[in-house]
Amino acid sequence: MADFVAARETLWHKPGTITELDIAGILVVEDAQPRADQPTRDIAVVSLGDARVVMGVTDRSPRIPIRYASTM
Repeated sequence: MADFVAARETLWHKPGTITELDIAGILVVEDAQPRADQPTRDIAVVSLGDARVVMGVTDRSPRIPIRYASTM
């Protein structure tokens, strides 16, 4: 997970703010913009050992009552 954090800070257009970092494998970044041509988004990263799942959340409309699903 440390390699993802380092790459995010050096390679992304806007690295965003880390709001949750669990060394066991969960990372939540708010207001990140990986490339200049992409919208700002919240990103959740789950490390599964050799594999990594990255999910971007772009819809922050008020019709969604909670920021993240309780099962995420």
